[in-house]
Amino acid sequence: MAYGLKAFRKAWLGKETTTAPGTEVAADIYWRGAVEGMKDDRAMDVIEEDIGMTLPSGRIISPRVGATWEVAETPATYQQLPYIFSASVEGTVTGAADSAGANKIYQFDRAACTAAGAVATYTIEVGDNVRVDKMTYGFVEEWTLSGAAGEAVMLTATWRGRETTDGEFTSTAPTLPAVEEILFTTGKLYVDATTIGTTQKTGSWLGFSVTYAGGNVPLYTGDGNATAYFSTLKPGVPEITGELTFEHDATGTAEITAARNKTLRYVRMLFAGSSTGTAGALYSHYTLKMDLAIKYTEVPVIDAEDTDDVVTLPFTAVYNTSPQFTVVNKAAAL
Repeated sequence: MAYGLKAFRKAWLGKETTTAPGTEVAADIYWRGAVEGMKDDRAMDVIEEDIGMTLPSGRIISPRVGATWEVAETPATYQQLPYIFSASVEGTVTGAADSAGANKIYQFDRAACTAAGAVATYTIEVGDNVRVDKMTYGFVEEWTLSGAAGEAVMLTATWRGRETTDGEFTSTAPTLPAVEEILFTTGKLYVDATTIGTTQKTGSWLGFSVTYAGGNVPLYTGDGNATAYFSTLKPGVPEITGELTFEHDATGTAEITAARNKTLRYVRMLFAGSSTGTAGALYSHYTLKMDLAIKYTEVPVIDAEDTDDVVTLPFTAVYNTSPQFTVVNKAAAL
C-alpha cells in the first residue's frame, strides 16, 4: 500500500488558450513553494422531505460545483509573480521587449474607469504520490503581497476554478525553474501629491501589504451543463487595500497629516533584483513595480516595534490613476 508523503507534494500549471478558457491543457509550469491541497467546493445540499420516517432518506444534491487552491505563504519571485497577476489583474502573457535588452516587461493594468480586461486562465494539477486533483478555468480570486524590514516580500493567493476532478500529473514533467526572491531591503518607496514616482522616502519605510481582490464573479448559467460548473467569468469591481509602515519621523508625521486631511497620495513601490544581463532602455534588473493612487482610511496611533516608534497607515486604492503592476524578468512568454 502506498502512503501519501508531504515530500512528494507538487503543483503544476498550464496556461489555457484565450479562445477556450476551461479547456484542459497539459501543465508546463512548475510552481515553487509549499503546496496546500486543492479544495472541492461543490455544494452538498441535504433535501428535507416528509416521508413518514424518523431518519433522513439521504437525498443530497450538488446544484453547483467549484474548486479552490490556496497558495501557501511563500517568498514572491520575479519569475512566478506574472502568473498571479495575469490571472487576476490583466491577461498579459507575453513579455514586451525592452529595446535590445535581455529583459522582458510584463505590465498589468486595471483600468480605472472602463471595463476590466480579460484575465488568463490556467489548468492546475495538485497532488502527491497517491492522488492528483485537477481544476480548469483557474483564475486568481485574491492575492496579497507583504514585506517587512530584513525579510523577503511574501505572497499568498487564492485560485478558483470550475471543479475538482480526479486526474494524473501531465506525463512530461515541467522543468523546475530557477527563481529569484524579492527582498524588502531592495525596495524603494515613492510618495507624491501629484506625479507618481517623483519623491523617494528614504530611511523611513519599514513595511507594507497590498491585497488585490479582483472582483471577477463565476457566472453559473443554464447552458445544458451536466456537471453544474460555472460557464464564464463576469468582470467585477476590484478592491485594492493595504498598509504602509513608517518610522515615526518627518515622513511618518507627514503621512499622518495626509490621512487626517484625506489627501490623495500617489504611491510607487519599486524592487530591483539582480542584473538581467544586457541592459534595456527602461530596465537592467529583475524588477517589481507597483503604482497606485491611494487614500488612507484611518488616522493611526503611534505604535512601537521593540523600542522604536512606528506608524502604520491602512489605505485603499482609488480611481485617480489606473493600478499598474509591472514585473521584469527574462522569459519571453508565460
